[in-house]
Amino acid sequence: MSELLDRLDGWRKEQIEFLERLVNHDSGTDDPIDSNRVGAILAEQLERLGFTVRRVPQERFGDHLVGDKPGAGPSVSSSWATTTPSSRRAPRKRGPSASTPRAGRGAPASTT
Repeated sequence: MSELLDRLDGWRKEQIEFLERLVNHDSGTDDPIDSNRVGAILAEQLERLGFTVRRVPQERFGDHLVGDKPGAGPSVSSSWATTTPSSRRAPRKRGPSASTPRAGRGAPASTT
């Protein structure tokens, strides 16, 4: 178990940067264009991991992604969006203190 945790810890910086890309990109449920831009980030990451990714087009909301990886068992299927309408979204705090996990945990960002 210790070896696995050490290996995962070695990817910490990369994963935090990936999560920052996702959460710092608006993707309101009411905005399929922005939702699909976030979907493109997710599709890129799945493809890097060896998945074949296809989109399932949606008319009103962002598309769904389906990722298949031969020999890996079940597929990955996802949809994503923040729930706040784009027109009512408050500005986000940016910078290291806004997204840096504390004590190795995904603690909520500071609101100060």
